[in-house]
Amino acid sequence: MEDLEPFYPNRMAGRILGMGDVLSFGEKAQEVMRQEDAEELQQKIMSANFDFNDFLKQTRAVAKMGSMTRVIGMIPGMAKVTPAQVRDAEKNLKIMEAMIEVMTPEEREKPELLAESPERRKRVAQASGKTEQQVSQLVAQLLQMRVRMKNLMGVMEGGSIPSLSNLEDALKTEQKVPCACIFFLCML
Repeated sequence: MEDLEPFYPNRMAGRILGMGDVLSFGEKAQEVMRQEDAEELQQKIMSANFDFNDFLKQTRAVAKMGSMTRVIGMIPGMAKVTPAQVRDAEKNLKIMEAMIEVMTPEEREKPELLAESPERRKRVAQASGKTEQQVSQLVAQLLQMRVRMKNLMGVMEGGSIPSLSNLEDALKTEQKVPCACIFFLCML
């Protein structure tokens, strides 16, 4: 019964036409995350200082919003995401959570420690039942997201906000929904 929601014809039309439903998305996000937490996380992201704790909090908040298919359906530019891509994204999020959960508090706060230490990556891989390559990819993905956010903030300060319409093109070439993309979109 959690999936029942008020019917708004214009919002439903937007979903059917593949334009998403930003208003419902925002309402759902407010239901699962306190305003103070959202503002703190937004500040960390805008300053490119987010860490694995933030990533874990955000992915869990997104999970509380409903199925991944439903959440993605509310985001403009994500209309062409296939069920297979959604399943892959869900699977990847679970893998990421497993790796993050076995990290030390210090490693979660400072991903650079993992980037610089093969021993730490090996320990996380063994403790989570994943490969060292998967741990390395997770660390690289978070560090890359930080760089992208710094660049995006620079562009936004220049007065132009990048369009989300290019997201569908990126998804066509990648053939999967990057988990980092979902994390970022949930912060908009």
